[in-house]
Amino acid sequence: MNNTPSSRTPAPKKPKAKDPNKRDMTFDKKQKLSTNLQGLPPEKLDAIVHIIKRRNLALNQHDDEIEVDIDSVDAETLWELDRFVTNYKKSLSKNKRRAEVARARAEALQNSILRSQPPAMIEISREPQADVRCLD
Repeated sequence: MNNTPSSRTPAPKKPKAKDPNKRDMTFDKKQKLSTNLQGLPPEKLDAIVHIIKRRNLALNQHDDEIEVDIDSVDAETLWELDRFVTNYKKSLSKNKRRAEVARARAEALQNSILRSQPPAMIEISREPQADVRCLD
């Protein structure tokens, strides 16, 4: 048996919520996070604002638009925002799978009901019809 080590280096693990030695977020990861935050539905933005305000960061707010300089956000807040977005996406895909399973079950139930019903029968008389005429 050959026990040569793999040439792949393991990716650094995401830090735990209370880990004091949080790793910094890469530029690419910050860009992706920024894009994901912008893609959240409006009802999720309150949670994002809450996370940022809890860290006492200044927000630039213009009417309904909020600007956050992602480079000025500390690592702990960035990773918390990342976890929020990740959990939101997981819940979306979980709900999508549930909806697909429910649709498939409904379809299967409908098909089984249709198969279990006897075919519709129409009686057709083989006797000749009487000729009915109107008399004036």
